[in-house]
Amino acid sequence: MQNERVAAAADALAAAWRGGPRIALPSAAVAPQSIDEATAIQDALHERLGYECVGWKLGMSSKAAQAANKLDGPFTGRLYKQRLHAGPARFPADAFAHPVLEAEIAFRMARDLKPRAGGRYTEAEVLDAVAEAVLGIEVADNRYDAKPPLPPLLLVADNGAAGAYITGPTVANWRGLDLAAVEATLEIDGRRAADSLAGDARCQPVPVLVWTANALSARGVGLKAGDLVTTGTACAPVPAGPGIEVVARFAGLGEVRIAIES
Repeated sequence: MQNERVAAAADALAAAWRGGPRIALPSAAVAPQSIDEATAIQDALHERLGYECVGWKLGMSSKAAQAANKLDGPFTGRLYKQRLHAGPARFPADAFAHPVLEAEIAFRMARDLKPRAGGRYTEAEVLDAVAEAVLGIEVADNRYDAKPPLPPLLLVADNGAAGAYITGPTVANWRGLDLAAVEATLEIDGRRAADSLAGDARCQPVPVLVWTANALSARGVGLKAGDLVTTGTACAPVPAGPGIEVVARFAGLGEVRIAIES
């Protein structure tokens, strides 16, 4: 992708991130054609925003989602301090355009995993660098003037469709748990809205974390101590709107609560 096209796409997205109007979907002639192109736009967007990156969020992290979207792996977006909240959290009605809710398990890093030239981090090395596992709710959103689902490369360019991330309690003794088997549910206004995913539809938190460490290493970015790394949804994603109370429950581990005002 030509630098001019990257710059133009990043400029438009940055304006929308700062509160400007949603942007029209780009034509096929100017839309990113590969993960590398979309990531170049995302990186340029980050430079323009100047926000503090405090971690990474993962998209399309299950095998089923990757197959459905013809992707070879997950994609990353930056978690910004301005969009990271401790639960319970409350948002104004106009905080999001097309929010989609996901119940997730994340990891907080205890130390850096710097870019490693010519080699990959092993699972043992990555897990040894983790401080804790954390329950959370992701509110996915996008800056386009269109309702989801959208082409995944456009979401990559738009910082991985990051809206907000809300952290809940830490997970005691997480190293001895099969995190991919934890039963999770989403409730909206007291009614069950989504149940646990299973099989290829369920993300695998530990393999996703290891993939992230190595993908960021290959990009020359790496992970930093204190970074929060989300791993993808444990439940079917749920489109939402204003005027709701949401609870993500993780059996035996705890819950996370948010509200979007009317």
